[in-house]
Amino acid sequence: MKKIILLFVSVIFLLVSCNENKGINVPKSDSINEIKVEKLFVADGITVYRFYDGGRVVYFTNKKGEVKARHDEYDPATKTIRTKVVETLCNEE
Repeated sequence: MKKIILLFVSVIFLLVSCNENKGINVPKSDSINEIKVEKLFVADGITVYRFYDGGRVVYFTNKKGEVKARHDEYDPATKTIRTKVVETLCNEE
């Protein structure tokens, strides 16, 4: 009997969880001017800039090359912190 009840509850849970997730509407920005870009420093003719994307710090330069952004993500399921490294593109002026 317990197995039947558990199976029934599991089936109901699966059916309820299949509901379409509509998410949250986030307004889009048509203007780059709404993003505050800070000029940090110039070294060897390369300017380094910074802006914030959803609370994360993003650094970029004005020259071709390799740039990596790092941020930490907390996983509450495993109670661990992982450092994510995201490679970004650099364009020549």
